[in-house]
Amino acid sequence: ASRQSIVDIYAKSKEAIEKYRIYLDVEKNYSEYTVNGYVGDIEEFSEYLKTEGFGTLLSINVKNVPRYYLSHLTSSNFKSKSISRKLSSLRTFYRFLMNEGIFHENPFEDIETPKADRTLPKVLYKDEIDAIFNSIDTKTAFGKRDMLILELLYGSGLRVSELCSLEESNIDFANELIKVFGKGHKERYVPMNEHTV
Repeated sequence: ASRQSIVDIYAKSKEAIEKYRIYLDVEKNYSEYTVNGYVGDIEEFSEYLKTEGFGTLLSINVKNVPRYYLSHLTSSNFKSKSISRKLSSLRTFYRFLMNEGIFHENPFEDIETPKADRTLPKVLYKDEIDAIFNSIDTKTAFGKRDMLILELLYGSGLRVSELCSLEESNIDFANELIKVFGKGHKERYVPMNEHTV
Protein backbone atom coordinates (compact mmCIF):
# COMPACT_ATOMS: atom_id res chain seq x y z
CA ALA A 1 0.00 0.00 0.00
CA SER A 2 1.20 3.51 -0.74
CA ARG A 3 2.17 5.86 2.06
CA GLN A 4 -0.87 8.05 1.30
CA SER A 5 -3.34 5.14 1.51
CA ILE A 6 -1.83 4.11 4.88
CA VAL A 7 -2.26 7.71 6.13
CA ASP A 8 -5.89 7.63 4.91
CA ILE A 9 -6.59 4.33 6.71
CA TYR A 10 -5.25 5.72 10.02
CA ALA A 11 -7.27 8.94 9.52
CA LYS A 12 -10.45 6.86 9.01
CA SER A 13 -9.72 4.92 12.22
CA LYS A 14 -9.33 8.18 14.16
CA GLU A 15 -12.57 9.45 12.62
CA ALA A 16 -14.37 6.26 13.69
CA ILE A 17 -13.10 6.67 17.26
CA GLU A 18 -14.27 10.29 17.31
CA LYS A 19 -17.75 9.29 16.05
CA TYR A 20 -17.90 6.69 18.80
CA ARG A 21 -16.82 9.25 21.41
CA ILE A 22 -19.67 11.55 20.35
CA TYR A 23 -22.13 8.63 20.45
CA LEU A 24 -21.11 7.71 24.02
CA ASP A 25 -21.21 11.33 25.16
CA VAL A 26 -24.39 12.54 23.45
CA GLU A 27 -26.59 9.49 22.86
CA LYS A 28 -25.53 7.27 25.77
CA ASN A 29 -25.01 10.26 28.09
CA TYR A 30 -21.98 8.63 29.74
CA SER A 31 -19.76 10.61 32.08
CA GLU A 32 -16.50 12.08 30.76
CA TYR A 33 -14.59 9.54 32.87
CA THR A 34 -16.46 6.59 31.32
CA VAL A 35 -16.11 7.94 27.77
CA ASN A 36 -12.36 8.47 28.24
CA GLY A 37 -12.06 4.92 29.60
CA TYR A 38 -13.79 3.37 26.57
CA VAL A 39 -11.85 5.49 24.08
CA GLY A 40 -8.57 4.80 25.89
CA ASP A 41 -9.17 1.05 25.59
CA ILE A 42 -9.81 1.39 21.85
CA GLU A 43 -6.72 3.56 21.28
CA GLU A 44 -4.65 1.03 23.25
CA PHE A 45 -5.89 -1.77 20.96
CA SER A 46 -5.18 0.39 17.90
CA GLU A 47 -1.59 0.86 19.10
CA TYR A 48 -1.27 -2.91 19.68
CA LEU A 49 -2.40 -3.59 16.08
CA LYS A 50 0.13 -1.09 14.74
CA THR A 51 3.01 -2.44 16.88
CA GLU A 52 2.34 -6.06 15.93
CA GLY A 53 1.79 -5.27 12.24
CA PHE A 54 -1.81 -6.56 12.39
CA GLY A 55 -3.30 -3.61 10.48
CA THR A 56 -5.62 -0.93 11.84
CA LEU A 57 -8.97 -0.78 13.63
CA LEU A 58 -10.78 -0.76 10.27
CA SER A 59 -8.50 -3.18 8.41
CA ILE A 60 -7.34 -6.04 10.62
CA ASN A 61 -5.19 -8.33 8.45
CA VAL A 62 -4.76 -11.33 10.78
CA LYS A 63 -7.31 -13.92 11.97
CA ASN A 64 -7.86 -14.52 15.69
CA VAL A 65 -6.60 -11.05 16.69
CA PRO A 66 -8.94 -10.98 19.72
CA ARG A 67 -7.27 -14.14 21.07
CA TYR A 68 -3.81 -12.70 20.47
CA TYR A 69 -4.86 -9.50 22.20
CA LEU A 70 -6.31 -11.43 25.15
CA SER A 71 -3.01 -13.30 25.45
CA HIS A 72 -1.12 -9.98 25.28
CA LEU A 73 -3.27 -8.45 28.05
CA THR A 74 -2.87 -11.53 30.24
CA SER A 75 0.90 -11.64 29.82
CA SER A 76 1.01 -7.88 30.58
CA ASN A 77 -0.34 -8.76 34.07
CA PHE A 78 -3.66 -6.95 33.75
CA LYS A 79 -6.20 -8.14 36.31
CA SER A 80 -9.16 -10.11 34.96
CA LYS A 81 -11.54 -7.21 35.74
CA SER A 82 -9.45 -4.82 33.60
CA ILE A 83 -9.20 -7.36 30.78
CA SER A 84 -12.97 -7.87 30.82
CA ARG A 85 -13.54 -4.12 30.63
CA LYS A 86 -11.10 -3.70 27.73
CA LEU A 87 -12.70 -6.53 25.75
CA SER A 88 -16.17 -5.15 26.50
CA SER A 89 -15.06 -1.70 25.25
CA LEU A 90 -13.88 -3.24 21.98
CA ARG A 91 -17.01 -5.40 21.60
CA THR A 92 -19.31 -2.37 21.95
CA PHE A 93 -17.07 -0.27 19.68
CA TYR A 94 -17.25 -2.78 16.83
CA ARG A 95 -21.00 -3.25 17.41
CA PHE A 96 -21.34 0.52 16.96
CA LEU A 97 -19.24 0.43 13.77
CA MET A 98 -21.43 -2.35 12.35
CA ASN A 99 -24.63 -0.42 13.15
CA GLU A 100 -23.17 2.63 11.42
CA GLY A 101 -22.12 0.57 8.37
CA ILE A 102 -18.47 1.46 8.96
CA PHE A 103 -17.23 -2.10 9.59
CA HIS A 104 -18.55 -5.47 8.39
CA GLU A 105 -18.12 -7.68 11.47
CA ASN A 106 -17.50 -7.66 15.21
CA PRO A 107 -14.28 -9.60 15.85
CA PHE A 108 -14.86 -9.42 19.62
CA GLU A 109 -18.44 -10.74 19.59
CA ASP A 110 -17.63 -14.34 20.54
CA ILE A 111 -14.51 -14.02 22.68
CA GLU A 112 -15.08 -15.06 26.28
CA THR A 113 -14.00 -12.66 28.97
CA PRO A 114 -12.01 -14.03 31.91
CA LYS A 115 -13.87 -14.70 35.14
CA ALA A 116 -13.52 -11.79 37.52
CA ASP A 117 -11.68 -12.33 40.78
CA ARG A 118 -14.33 -12.37 43.46
CA THR A 119 -13.50 -10.27 46.46
CA LEU A 120 -15.73 -9.34 49.35
CA PRO A 121 -16.41 -5.63 49.78
CA LYS A 122 -14.63 -3.89 52.65
CA VAL A 123 -17.09 -2.98 55.40
CA LEU A 124 -16.90 -1.03 58.62
CA TYR A 125 -18.03 -2.70 61.83
CA LYS A 126 -20.50 -1.03 64.18
CA ASP A 127 -17.83 -0.03 66.71
CA GLU A 128 -15.72 1.54 63.91
CA ILE A 129 -18.72 3.55 62.67
CA ASP A 130 -19.52 4.64 66.23
CA ALA A 131 -15.90 5.73 66.69
CA ILE A 132 -16.07 7.89 63.55
CA PHE A 133 -19.30 9.59 64.65
CA ASN A 134 -18.06 10.03 68.25
CA SER A 135 -14.85 11.71 67.03
CA ILE A 136 -16.81 14.72 65.73
CA ASP A 137 -17.16 17.76 67.98
CA THR A 138 -20.73 18.89 67.23
CA LYS A 139 -20.36 22.02 69.40
CA THR A 140 -18.57 23.78 66.51
CA ALA A 141 -19.98 24.83 63.13
CA PHE A 142 -17.44 22.62 61.32
CA GLY A 143 -18.34 19.72 63.58
CA LYS A 144 -22.05 20.10 62.80
CA ARG A 145 -21.23 20.22 59.09
CA ASP A 146 -19.05 17.12 59.33
CA MET A 147 -21.74 15.24 61.26
CA LEU A 148 -24.29 16.13 58.55
CA ILE A 149 -21.90 14.98 55.81
CA LEU A 150 -21.36 11.62 57.53
CA GLU A 151 -25.08 11.15 58.21
CA LEU A 152 -25.90 11.81 54.56
CA LEU A 153 -23.21 9.45 53.28
CA TYR A 154 -23.96 6.69 55.78
CA GLY A 155 -27.71 7.10 56.34
CA SER A 156 -28.87 8.06 52.86
CA GLY A 157 -26.33 6.08 50.84
CA LEU A 158 -25.17 9.05 48.78
CA ARG A 159 -21.96 8.82 46.77
CA VAL A 160 -19.32 11.42 47.63
CA SER A 161 -19.72 13.06 44.18
CA GLU A 162 -23.51 13.24 44.69
CA LEU A 163 -23.07 14.87 48.08
CA CYS A 164 -20.57 17.41 46.71
CA SER A 165 -22.95 18.50 43.95
CA LEU A 166 -26.00 18.99 46.21
CA GLU A 167 -27.77 22.33 46.04
CA GLU A 168 -30.23 23.67 48.60
CA SER A 169 -32.93 23.49 45.90
CA ASN A 170 -32.44 19.69 45.78
CA ILE A 171 -33.66 19.30 49.38
CA ASP A 172 -37.35 18.77 50.15
CA PHE A 173 -37.44 19.45 53.89
CA ALA A 174 -41.20 18.91 54.23
CA ASN A 175 -41.10 15.38 52.81
CA GLU A 176 -37.60 14.61 54.16
CA LEU A 177 -36.25 13.81 50.68
CA ILE A 178 -33.21 14.77 48.62
CA LYS A 179 -33.24 14.89 44.82
CA VAL A 180 -29.96 13.37 43.66
CA PHE A 181 -28.38 13.36 40.21
CA GLY A 182 -26.35 10.16 40.09
CA LYS A 183 -24.31 8.24 37.53
CA GLY A 184 -25.33 8.82 33.93
CA HIS A 185 -27.24 11.96 35.07
CA LYS A 186 -30.01 9.72 36.43
CA GLU A 187 -32.31 11.40 38.91
CA ARG A 188 -33.54 9.73 42.10
CA TYR A 189 -34.94 10.63 45.52
CA VAL A 190 -33.33 9.48 48.75
CA PRO A 191 -34.83 9.78 52.24
CA MET A 192 -33.39 11.72 55.17
CA ASN A 193 -34.09 10.98 58.81
CA GLU A 194 -35.58 13.60 61.12
CA HIS A 195 -32.26 14.31 62.82
CA THR A 196 -30.55 15.03 59.50
CA VAL A 197 -33.37 17.42 58.50
